[in-house]
Amino acid sequence: MTVFKLAKDHYHSGDPEFDAFHIPFPNSNMFPINMLSINDFDYPEMIYLQANFDLIPLYDYPLTDLSIHVMSNKMIELIKSVKEFSHKTIPVTMIDFTFLENLFDEAGLINNKAKTNKDYYAVQLKDYAENVLDLQNSKYRMSRVYPGEISFISKIVLKEPDNGFPSIFKIKGIADTFISHETKRILEMNNIKGCVFTPVEVSN
Repeated sequence: MTVFKLAKDHYHSGDPEFDAFHIPFPNSNMFPINMLSINDFDYPEMIYLQANFDLIPLYDYPLTDLSIHVMSNKMIELIKSVKEFSHKTIPVTMIDFTFLENLFDEAGLINNKAKTNKDYYAVQLKDYAENVLDLQNSKYRMSRVYPGEISFISKIVLKEPDNGFPSIFKIKGIADTFISHETKRILEMNNIKGCVFTPVEVSN
């Protein structure tokens, strides 16, 4: 059974430019770090991104300057169709970055003349997968500050748990996000764009 790291395609438009840039909100500088954890925090009600509308409709997993999981509703539902996963979603409104007038009125509402897309969500994974890291065959260093936690890993080898791999998952102490072989197959079958899949070794 193959597992893959899930990453964004930084060159899908022919260059490494972002597809969308966030409009600052309270504590937005800490938002990516908070979203990498599984802990609750002070979530914004909505995230606004100024986006390239020549690209956004084409990609379900766009490249943004927030460095978080931003997924189309279609992509989220497809992952859930493989196996439900614990997660938190925050609505995202994409605003066409060619709109040069004031984006918001005095009430804080989006200018109704601006072109928008509300089919995306920021996704925070809320659980760590248990018993999927093959400690015997992986190469890593344990933390001196946080006993029992990994501080650095140079080689990841996974092992399949009895109930199979989750559809999408994180491992405590590792920054990467992983998906199962079935999740990759479903995403590719449904022409989900913007993803890069890197195979990860799974022990027998």
